[in-house]
Amino acid sequence: MALGKTNISIDLVRRTLGSSKTDVGGLCLEDKVNMFSYYKPIDSQAQSTDPNTDWPANIKQNFGINIPELTLPVDTALNWTRDKPVGGRLSPYRLTDFGGYEHNARPCLSSGCMGTVSVNMSDVGYTTRTFTFEQIPASSKTNVSALNMKGIQYYYWGFALLTSLTATEGKLITCDKTIGEGGNSITVDFFEIGAGTHHKYMLFVLSKKKSTWTNQDEWSISDLEVDPLVVYHNSTFLNPVPLNIFNLTLMTVKMTGINADNSSVYSPFSNFTSSPLLFHGQYAYVKVTITNIAEHQINYTTLFDVEVVSFWGTVEKGTPLVLDATTGERVSMIVLAARESRDYVLEIEQFAWHNGELQLDNYPTGVVNSYIKLGFGELLDQTETFQIKARNI
Repeated sequence: MALGKTNISIDLVRRTLGSSKTDVGGLCLEDKVNMFSYYKPIDSQAQSTDPNTDWPANIKQNFGINIPELTLPVDTALNWTRDKPVGGRLSPYRLTDFGGYEHNARPCLSSGCMGTVSVNMSDVGYTTRTFTFEQIPASSKTNVSALNMKGIQYYYWGFALLTSLTATEGKLITCDKTIGEGGNSITVDFFEIGAGTHHKYMLFVLSKKKSTWTNQDEWSISDLEVDPLVVYHNSTFLNPVPLNIFNLTLMTVKMTGINADNSSVYSPFSNFTSSPLLFHGQYAYVKVTITNIAEHQINYTTLFDVEVVSFWGTVEKGTPLVLDATTGERVSMIVLAARESRDYVLEIEQFAWHNGELQLDNYPTGVVNSYIKLGFGELLDQTETFQIKARNI
């Protein structure tokens, strides 16, 4: 809630800012003052007396905010700052300038990006990202609006795709309308634009040129002809916003144990690297944890294929029985919601095979170095090697 226009005191301002300063000059220079408040102390001789006037707009047309210009290579230290008063007759410290001050004002140009934007290029159909920019209404008298600043209403929202922070060129895409026309959203399919497998850096800018990122209308940053402006990103200033473009399988699998007796006790594979795992029957039980790292539900109807080295030292392949580790019920389809992780138990008898045939007796008694290689869909996950030995029963 904004402070009133009257009855402004040092103690009221100090408590509002959370400041330890106890003098007017110190409070006016306090870094905790929210620069996005419509009313605040700024470098001006003019005074704040009427909440219905636009007096801050007439001060350098920037509402007391300094917006740096983008430089290439990117200067990550660029940040918006308040145009603070300096003291004296032409720029006095005035407690009354806190009249109408809103400590919770939001950035007037906000991309909504609070951290890294990640795109998995392997997740075809889900590589589109929509970036919507918050715009404070021009009628606001508590929060600075970009629509009233420096003709920004004639600019286009946009972002540049840079290969690195030291790059001096990169593709630029903007909204198809200016800010004043309501242009505040950009949808980009990184798969269609061929962003590649390298990490990129996404830099939000304001441009007086419109670019739709098509072959006939594609601009590099160096072609803008006018200096783009650095854009603020919510209350946390991020410049640039990192864009993580990568290729990963949509699911990960971790094998957590093996036991020859039953499917409820599991021993780490590393337990059997120097001394063999003794089999008392034809089955081995492997518990696997499957995690869906995609942003949507994934269904698998083709379940696991395994590759092992059997008691005879032969490489055997087959499809094991798959059970839900919680219910013990047989699974015919794996369905995982976005970011969901579940445990399954595999009942594998390929250790008892010899050249593709199941052997029910006469197991060799020697120790064999083996491994389990698990696959489904595009995923392959191979464990460390371990030793096995059959015990005839």
